[in-house]
Amino acid sequence: MKRIIYLTLISFLLFVTSCAKKVETVNIDYFGYWETVDGIEKKSFNIHSGISSHTVYQEEMNIIERGKAKITSNEEKLKIGLNSFKVDVQPYLTDNGYYSMTIEGDVYMKF
Repeated sequence: MKRIIYLTLISFLLFVTSCAKKVETVNIDYFGYWETVDGIEKKSFNIHSGISSHTVYQEEMNIIERGKAKITSNEEKLKIGLNSFKVDVQPYLTDNGYYSMTIEGDVYMKF
């Protein structure tokens, strides 16, 4: 009985950890400081890489979430700490030379 419990627990942990991967293993274009461009409500992501990588998500001047950034392998969701954000459009280089992406309907530019 203990063996079944251990196998179930290990399987669950492997499933949970394999759902999202570090950003640098999926798409390094996510790194940097991103800010909304609509001017209605200022939102931003600051995604860092490296050993002490962390990400901060802010709305106006309030920090909403901070933690390690992970992304699903199919780039549908960006996970920061306990929050998950739907990626509508993955980062891409615009004609003006800026990177842009859309998350949960908000357009972000990388500065």
